[in-house]
Amino acid sequence: MLLGDPLKKNVVMDTTLSQKVNISWFYPHICAFQDKIRDKSSFFKFMDNDMEQQKENLLYIHIPFCHTFCGYCGCFKEKFGAFNYDSRKEFCHLLVKEMKMKVASPLLRDTKIHYIAFGGGTPSILENDLYQIIFEGIRRNFDLSELEGVCMEGNISSLVEAEKVEVLAEHGVTRFSFGVQSFDDKLRKNMSVSASKDEIDGLAKRIHAAGVPFAIDLIFNMPGQTREMFQHDLNEAYRINSDYVHTYLFNQYPSTWLDDRIKSAKYDELPTAEKEVDMWNILMDSHDRAGYGNQMIVNFFGKNPAPHKVGMELQLGMNKLHGSNVIGIGPGSFSYIEGYNYKNYRNVGQYMQDVRNDVMPADIGNFTSEEELKHRVMAYFPIFTKIRKADVPNIERFGLILERLIDEGFVSETEELYSLTRTGKVWAGNIAQLFYSESQSRYKLKSYYYSVKHAANPFNTDRMNVVGKGSTPIEEVFS
Repeated sequence: MLLGDPLKKNVVMDTTLSQKVNISWFYPHICAFQDKIRDKSSFFKFMDNDMEQQKENLLYIHIPFCHTFCGYCGCFKEKFGAFNYDSRKEFCHLLVKEMKMKVASPLLRDTKIHYIAFGGGTPSILENDLYQIIFEGIRRNFDLSELEGVCMEGNISSLVEAEKVEVLAEHGVTRFSFGVQSFDDKLRKNMSVSASKDEIDGLAKRIHAAGVPFAIDLIFNMPGQTREMFQHDLNEAYRINSDYVHTYLFNQYPSTWLDDRIKSAKYDELPTAEKEVDMWNILMDSHDRAGYGNQMIVNFFGKNPAPHKVGMELQLGMNKLHGSNVIGIGPGSFSYIEGYNYKNYRNVGQYMQDVRNDVMPADIGNFTSEEELKHRVMAYFPIFTKIRKADVPNIERFGLILERLIDEGFVSETEELYSLTRTGKVWAGNIAQLFYSESQSRYKLKSYYYSVKHAANPFNTDRMNVVGKGSTPIEEVFS
């Protein structure tokens, strides 16, 4: 929480635990209630221009299908069983068609892709033969001569299916990432996370045998989770020899069925700010002891330094003013291209209809000004945990905040770098908010207000996991 004027040295950060906030993966934010695209032809006019300068590009592909909806997840998804095989096959062909629509524009013609990330939903849920359609489409439409890696997210249940890991590795996947969240059976059941401990162990062995590095996701400060349970989760991650461990703070999204259960006292252990800080310190100490001290970004840890950038780094602009673009494909995907920030429909049917009709399948978007870009770099600095002094976009302005953070012990300084201290990493979300522009701070508050008012999930301003609403399209809110 920011107190004082950020342009003066009397700026201080409120470190009262009740004021602790999580990091945000999106800046500037995009909101269904404030950013509806009224005229697609005008909005997408920017794609008629040539690329101003060569940048690194992330190709992000969103596969929204899930067998079950995990209670903690705010991402867009729809029921796998609602679509038969022929519909899923058509869906894959339409993903390729959207790629073709994008590269037909002068802006993205001959685009070089540096990293490919599959997210969801459950990207690993498709039948093996359908990946052939997607990967052939990628190779046909994009220049992969400088490709550094392909990451496939998934869940355990789908990845243990016959030959799934081997098939995806043959298609070029260089990293798997799957959600364990916790090794405690009761916690997993509370979060609607399927798969048994034996299946987790079996999948780890299978991926190791395929020779592909993998990461697991763990969540801390969950309802029902004790400090001892989290330490056990970390020990199990080391036991299965996970190459990387991604740790996420539990988000209690308002209006969701999980929020309703928490408020109805269904759990003995509730999420608290005190427990969050304790678990973060457990995490840091445990990783150091176990040899997982290589920190790629604030919540990504590995046994060894990553051999190249990961998709999240490109998603966040490489911590530079004009560092990278994100080309999103599929319903629920987001794109960030030359300052234009937009999302595709969070509705599979609407997405498929638009792509069939050669229409860009996006419904919300905004533009990032040059001044806002400077704030974006600094708002993401705490996620990267460090920034080169040469990459600070306005040292006269932001240097005053950095100086104060150094004085307070949240940031350290070398000749070339500003870096978060261990204490700074605990408060990374609050530090990021110090660098928000006034307009973006107001915008984020309005987005949260509208989400609560209309019983939408604030992560995507959609209906994901909202009590009694299922996956109702957000468009109905406007009617």
